[in-house]
Amino acid sequence: MLACSTLDDGWVVAAPANVGLDAKSLSGLDTFLKRWPKRNVHAVVIARRGKLVFEQIGRASCRERV
Repeated sequence: MLACSTLDDGWVVAAPANVGLDAKSLSGLDTFLKRWPKRNVHAVVIARRGKLVFEQIGRASCRERV
């Protein structure tokens, strides 16, 4: 999932490829986290070069699929 681009939270949002990250790998991380709901992971946020590229917080989501 990409970070939600409609929130007014101060983060500049970028596509993974625009900051040198692989969108497919990030999508795999999202899938992995969903398979392990009891692992006590509450949030994963990935920012690179000052831009938000991935955000998964609990089950809430307004994010777009990669």
